[in-house]
Amino acid sequence: MALILKLVQTGAEGEDPGTDLMEISRPDGLGDIANLGLTLSEAKQLLANVQREIAAAQARDHVVRRPGCPRCDGVCHVKDYRDHAVATLFGQVTMTLPRFRCAKCGGIETGISWPSHCRSTPELDRLRAQLSALMT
Repeated sequence: MALILKLVQTGAEGEDPGTDLMEISRPDGLGDIANLGLTLSEAKQLLANVQREIAAAQARDHVVRRPGCPRCDGVCHVKDYRDHAVATLFGQVTMTLPRFRCAKCGGIETGISWPSHCRSTPELDRLRAQLSALMT
């Protein structure tokens, strides 16, 4: 038996064809209890794939939004793209995010409101702090 896990994005414009996350193969029947459900390595791989695809979809959605220039209220255009690595609760995700340049004043905007020092999600930071507090 083989199962293919697919992630499908829905929205105002309908459904996309989806992305295959992974294929899981299992022998037919339950002759061995070890074949029941997912293994730990498969679950980790599945979760990492889901995290990567969701972050990529969010980054694609972000790219189409153009920020306004806070200095002169001009229109910003894409200047270039930069890789941005963020540590999440389920592993590190690398996203390619745009940088924008104002057509009027030439100012550069990132289009996101993250602090420049932010390299991890708040949820991961809270978990790290909680686990650190438990250590002697």
